Amino acid sequence: MASFVRGEMFSILTSLGSNIMLWLWLVIALCIWMATRKRRSYGRWGLFCLIGFWFVCTRPVADGMLKPLEGCYIPSHIESLKKENVRQVVVLTGGGYPIRGDLLSSAFPHASAYRFLEGIELCSRLGNDCSIIFSGSAGRQRRDLATAGTMRDLSILMIPHLKVAAEAQSGSTAEHPENVRPLLNQERFILVTSAVHMHRAIRAFNRAGLNPIPYPVDFLTLGGDYGWMGFIPSVDNLWKVNVALREYMALAFYTLAGW
Repeated sequence: MASFVRGEMFSILTSLGSNIMLWLWLVIALCIWMATRKRRSYGRWGLFCLIGFWFVCTRPVADGMLKPLEGCYIPSHIESLKKENVRQVVVLTGGGYPIRGDLLSSAFPHASAYRFLEGIELCSRLGNDCSIIFSGSAGRQRRDLATAGTMRDLSILMIPHLKVAAEAQSGSTAEHPENVRPLLNQERFILVTSAVHMHRAIRAFNRAGLNPIPYPVDFLTLGGDYGWMGFIPSVDNLWKVNVALREYMALAFYTLAGW
């Protein structure tokens, strides 16, 4: 019992002690209090803004912004995909970094790593006759960044018999469909990308006359009940809010642009 209590205390102290956002919030609160001691009206506005900032950085707010995006589609069961005789997987790469050392996987951001791994696993589970296509570039100006070609090379290294193709011309979601089209060998195919990005990707493919089966991966919403730590602000939650805002802005831009 004593060891359990010590373990819980250690977990709480390390979580709170390493929470940069919490300490930043407290420092800002102290600065506002010191600067507005003689101007209470200003202090109230400062406190109001801080309270808003606190809630924006909590898990319920982050999940609430992500769920409408990530809840649009759910992954299909592999057995049902087999029955439909779907044997082609398209993975949108999601960008990359310069390769460090000898390992190709060192160039993948976390989202790209999830897409790669789950795309490879999905293709392997669908059978030996399944093929996979990696689509996307990491940057128009930086040729040293990882692209679809990097994923292709790594997948061949891991599974030599895998049927792989790649195109690294697509620099945006809107460009994927036309660049992927020549590589498709059947009408039905599975589209793998991050759950938060899937809605925009499906809209782009549908507009191009392609009807992929969505297979979202890399879910950022954790689900389950919220413990008290879920209501403590954190950099991770703020990052998730930023991801959601970026995706909403991209959807609005694609709609206005007719993409």
